[in-house]
Amino acid sequence: MEYLSLFLSLGVLFFVVHLMFYQKRFDFLNGLTITGALIGVLLDIDTIWTGRKYEITTFIGFGVLLLWFFSQRRKPLENK
Repeated sequence: MEYLSLFLSLGVLFFVVHLMFYQKRFDFLNGLTITGALIGVLLDIDTIWTGRKYEITTFIGFGVLLLWFFSQRRKPLENK
């Protein structure tokens, strides 16, 4: 189950970074979203490595998905 969680966390991280480059926005919201996704990946790796379970990973994952949803609603920046 931990490997599935790691796979999903890596997928979320990929899509968050992809959205940031698509929007061409490197702002606080996208930075916070990427930071949360990286924390989720690192906690999943630590769970696999040491066997400790982190319940906070679920809340971080929901937070990242919520921030990703808000970020996805914004339009890409126009070329000037």
